[in-house]
Order: sequence, then structure tokens, then C-alpha cells
Amino acid sequence: MSKPDGSSAAGAGVSPGSVAADGSSRVVARRALAKSLLGLARGRRRLERSRQPEDLAALFLRGFEGHTQDAYAIALADWFVWLGRVGVEPLEATFETVESYVQEPLEDGRLPAPATVAQRLACLSRFYRGLMFAGLVDRNPVDRIERPTVREQSVPLEISKERARELIAAARASGPTDLLLVLLMLQLGLRVSEAVGAEIGDVSVRGGRRVLRIPGRGQATEVAVMPINGPVAEAIKAATRGRRDGPLLINERGLALSRQQAGRRVKRLGEQVGVPELHPDALRHAFGTLALEEGASLRDVQDGARHADPRTTRRYDRNRVSPERHPTHLLADLLEAPDPAAGQGLEEQAPAKKSGRVRSGGTGAKRRKTKRPGA
Repeated sequence: MSKPDGSSAAGAGVSPGSVAADGSSRVVARRALAKSLLGLARGRRRLERSRQPEDLAALFLRGFEGHTQDAYAIALADWFVWLGRVGVEPLEATFETVESYVQEPLEDGRLPAPATVAQRLACLSRFYRGLMFAGLVDRNPVDRIERPTVREQSVPLEISKERARELIAAARASGPTDLLLVLLMLQLGLRVSEAVGAEIGDVSVRGGRRVLRIPGRGQATEVAVMPINGPVAEAIKAATRGRRDGPLLINERGLALSRQQAGRRVKRLGEQVGVPELHPDALRHAFGTLALEEGASLRDVQDGARHADPRTTRRYDRNRVSPERHPTHLLADLLEAPDPAAGQGLEEQAPAKKSGRVRSGGTGAKRRKTKRPGA
């Protein structure tokens, strides 16, 4: 998988073949190759005419950004590493190759989680679909692979309203950066990658309200505009300390906070409030669950969380299977209760006949019109 001159197309000295043959673990090899692919994807070198698998992968990754690009880089790197160790070229993979790949256990003997397999198959399917349209492969080897079912009920750690307040208090005591990090995910519903990627220049005023611009995720080109509430505005002011540009969240060295650093900070705060397994996804999840519990509509939460599929938002609704919320109760109240309009209509007919006036639009009006021709 190297270029004819022997150099690696990945630019960083790492190619699928080299990481597969160096004896390192699959995890280490995957991480090294993913980093190399991302470096190539985010570079400026033209890749359109290359037929090297790593160049094709990097060109594919250029169609994404943020968390999606990172996740797809890992998926492609894991696939390439596995192919290198079984001796199959990426452009020669078949249905049987993919089937063997998804059945391969991890190094500790466990099978990958269904959600992980589903995500990787989705990535590979899109990758090979692009290769097929470009005429580089005859068919998509992932097309006939059965995708694992990911349970709708599989949701991140849930946080109660009381625990969320304790977490905010702990973050406030820890410092302005930790407070802003927590509020961006817990009160604005940002993903951790969006929180650490937010810049001071993304904050502006529109229509008299302070807002935060969030770039579109994946291949989306839309830019989301999130309203900034009072607590978040104060936290931004404290965390930026008069800085005019740069990231909203910085570490002790003045550099942009990384996702890994953000995760460690959230975990430390969770330990302080008795939730040692706390992670950033749980804060974004709490944004949805707490908003729904306070009466926000499912549609409003979907828009706030920027979910393309409402089924994703439904996972945030802790009471979605509550018997008290079943529509049968509403229909019982509607259909079994006496209709007050029916009695009112009968009472209005008598005075209309007695006075000889024709009422517009009622049952009495229709009766007077039918009698008039025969009078």
C-alpha cells in the first residue's frame, strides 16, 4: 500500500501495510494510522488522482469534519489494519471479507459493541459506495452485510436535576473554565467537540440576543446559532478574561482545551459529586432529559440538540414508556364526556322558531329554508 517510490502516501510515515506488519497491537496500530489519515485529510495535497487506499480514505474523510471525521478515521484505520494482517488489499475486499471482519473478536476476546459495529459498517459502506461510483471497485462489499440492531433504550448515564445542580456548583468552585465547559454541554446541549472547538469570535449579538455559532456536523453545511442564556454569558465572560480571540476554553498553559482534557475534567467533577463514571456525553444527554421533564416539546429539544432523526431525541425522554402518557387517556376524556355543544344547539333552536328569524349557519336555518318553498 505504498507509492511506487517506496514512500508512504500518508505523509506522516505511516501506511496500512506498515502498521499491520510492525507487530504492534491492533489498537496502537489503528490509532497511529487514524492520526496519519486525519493529517492527510486536513492537509492541502491534491488526492483526486491517487489510487492508493490511504489517499482514497483521506479524500473520503475530507467530506466530513469534527467528531464524524474523527470517528470515520478510526473506523477506516481499524479496517485497513485488519486487512493488512489477513493479507487482503482494500480494493479487493469482498462480502466474505467484511463478514469475517465483523465477526472478529477484540484482542481481549470480547466482540465489539453493536453500536461500534454499526458505525463502522456505515462508514465502510459510504466509503465503498464512493469507490464504486468512481469506478474503482465493481460492487460495494458492505451492501449485503446484516447490520446489528442497536437498542433504542441504550442511552448514556442519566443525571437528575439535583445532581446537575451539584455538578454546576462543583464546576463553579473548580474555576471558570470548568464551569463554562459544563454549562456549554448541560445548558446549551453542545457536543464535547463543539464545546472545545468554540471560538470567542463565534459569540455575537443577533436581534438583541447573544448567540453562539456552531459549525455543521459531518457533511452538513448549515451553521447552528445557539442562544446564550444568562449563566452561560457570565461564564463566557469569566473564562475568556478579556481575551478578544482564540478558543473559549483553554487549559493551564493557555492552549485550546482538547476533548481528552475536557473528558478528564468532567470525570473529576463527577467524582466530586458521587458520579465517578460521568463523561461529557452524559451532560449533553441531561440537556435533553431535563428539558423534556420541564415541559419542553420533543420538537424543540430535537431542534436544540440538532438531531436529524426524532428517534434520537426520543431516547432522551425518560418517561416515554409511562402508562400515564398513553393517548388512550386523552381519547377517553374526549369521547366519553358529554358534548356541551350538543345541548347548547338544541336550546338555541326554539327561540329561533318562535321569533321567525332565520339564524345564519345553524340547524334551524336549514329547516326554515326547506319549509319556505312550500309556504
